[in-house]
Amino acid sequence: MYKYSALSGLLLAASGIHLAKADSCYAVGHLNTNSEGWGLGGTTYAGSQGLDLYNSKDELIGSYDLCNTCSGVCSDLLHVPTSNLSEVFSWGATCGDSGFDECHGAYGTQTHIDGDEPESGTDFYGLGIDATSECRVNFDC
Repeated sequence: MYKYSALSGLLLAASGIHLAKADSCYAVGHLNTNSEGWGLGGTTYAGSQGLDLYNSKDELIGSYDLCNTCSGVCSDLLHVPTSNLSEVFSWGATCGDSGFDECHGAYGTQTHIDGDEPESGTDFYGLGIDATSECRVNFDC
């Protein structure tokens, strides 16, 4: 027969305790480059790049739009300003001709967080090319 004791009461109470799980956030870096042929072989380039932060509900909690001619999202260290996080999220990425090669981040005690495999795509239209690339870093926030 089972005998109730103080220890069994403590174990029973402990079994009902749920540990708090950290909220999950993610950062998405994006690159977009457009090129068009014009004149006698000349080419114009336009594009955009930036970084967006999202919470677990897919709500935008921070963003950073960058100039197309600066190192931007293809840099060793970029701090993303937002008042929606208790710590500063830091981003880093390396890029090649077709967009992101890899991305990584840091947040609080998470000092090196590897990003997901980058996604890239290219659309051809007339004499132009539209190239896009995205890379995502998931982190506990």
